[in-house]
Amino acid sequence: PAQIWKNARKNLRVALESGLRFWKCEDETDKIKAYEVIRQNREERGFPLRMTWEQVSKTLKFIKADFFLSSNSDKELIASAIVFHVAKGIVQVVYWGDIPKYASLKTMNFLSFKVFEYYKSKGIDIVDIGISTVNSEPNHGLCEFKESIGCSIQPKYSFSYNTGEIERSNVL
Repeated sequence: PAQIWKNARKNLRVALESGLRFWKCEDETDKIKAYEVIRQNREERGFPLRMTWEQVSKTLKFIKADFFLSSNSDKELIASAIVFHVAKGIVQVVYWGDIPKYASLKTMNFLSFKVFEYYKSKGIDIVDIGISTVNSEPNHGLCEFKESIGCSIQPKYSFSYNTGEIERSNVL
């Protein structure tokens, strides 16, 4: 298994000493708050948010999901995660993020540690923390962060079905 890098351990120590809190959301109000933290993160960082709350909510009718929130010692919401159960023993972080002005608290190190800890306690074997590319181009900073918190990089293949006509010469 991959090891947590020294700087990630230091960042986690900073977060743990900052009095941050972490909990699983139990009601829709908190789930919406978790989504809003992620929306704000994406907006402030200039990244797209591909699903509206309404789309996430509709998806929950078909896929089990967990929502998590973190707050600072002043009880301000600072980070959140939305995690889908995609197969037996496998969950996937669909969205997670922090409020950028609180990044000095090492909120993402804290959030990732707590999410991993939570699923380990539930006997989940794999926590897929998602892709690290944009239009197939690696985001090297994101890859490095994920490796630093103990994750291993794996290729993720995608398959698509071409609905156009198949030329006879292409058929084996």
